[in-house]
Amino acid sequence: MADAANGAELLATARGLRAHILSQRDAIEASHRLPDDLARELARAGFFRIFLPAAYGGLDLTPMEGIAVFEELAQADASVAWCVWNGNTHWTAAQLSPEAAHAIHDDRDVVSANSTRPSGQAHVVENGYRVTGRWSLVSGCELASWMVLWAVVHEGGKPRMMASGGPEIRFMLLPASECEIIDTWTVGGLRGTGSHDVAVHDVFVPAAFGSGFFDPHVLPEPRYRIPAFSRVIPGLGAMRSALPAPQSRR
Repeated sequence: MADAANGAELLATARGLRAHILSQRDAIEASHRLPDDLARELARAGFFRIFLPAAYGGLDLTPMEGIAVFEELAQADASVAWCVWNGNTHWTAAQLSPEAAHAIHDDRDVVSANSTRPSGQAHVVENGYRVTGRWSLVSGCELASWMVLWAVVHEGGKPRMMASGGPEIRFMLLPASECEIIDTWTVGGLRGTGSHDVAVHDVFVPAAFGSGFFDPHVLPEPRYRIPAFSRVIPGLGAMRSALPAPQSRR
């Protein structure tokens, strides 16, 4: 279960970081990414482990505790809050194989980036998949050491269909070193999120590092049965709520 003390402590840490984040806002905007030192500081303090299950070393905070932290960070810089939020979208952590979960998250400083656009293909091969594709809007990709990318499973040269009639789609988890980051993030707002495109060219992903929303739950706690999008998407509101209210026009 989540420890309320962890939530309060992380929120206090976020408040303590405000001045430091504010001092780096110009650099964040100019470089279209979070500075490495700030990203490491956030990781070491646990900001990328907010919703990670405790079984894998996460803080396992409640959604409301997490949203409070995102709101506090957004008061200083929305791009920082966005990258922290996006680094906490552990979509299938309770369904992921323990082998993969430990390989990724035993590193206490790990940062991951993800895309929920199924714009890749995962071709079934012996013991895993060969993955190819290009994903857009992969926020924080330059900070990440692991990528979590949604791909349509292919078998025999065509999409593998599920009983529902739709194609099977699975998250492919692979080291960032096996991905290409393509500089595409030229925007007017949230520049610091560094939401570039990411490409993968015929990379082998072991079966244990592919997971889907319909996999059996490895972790039994009832809170992990809350639909993933219901657990994750409310965090988006934290960034919006931190913005100044628009002035009325008369």
